[in-house]
Amino acid sequence: MREVSEFVVIFPRRLFSASPEDRDLLMAALGREYPGYKFERYPLREFAHNDEFRVIPMMGVVGDGINDDPEHVYICDPVAPEVIQDLVSTLQLYEGVGAAVN
Repeated sequence: MREVSEFVVIFPRRLFSASPEDRDLLMAALGREYPGYKFERYPLREFAHNDEFRVIPMMGVVGDGINDDPEHVYICDPVAPEVIQDLVSTLQLYEGVGAAVN
């Protein structure tokens, strides 16, 4: 099985009023901190939590392009809970000091 390398980030509601540039800076800072991972920001506020970031690992993919077969499926090994907490803590830190730092 493959290791998880892609995550969806859901911003807290308070950041939906931030400028797109500020949200992009926060995502870029996360990407610099964890270069082996790929992050995508979930754009809808329906799943946003009032106070916290949420980071959801992408545990599997259908049609990953390796075999050019849309029926090709792979499932990843579960990610350690500490990884998710580290990612959330990093987002909180960069939000607190300003994402442009680093």
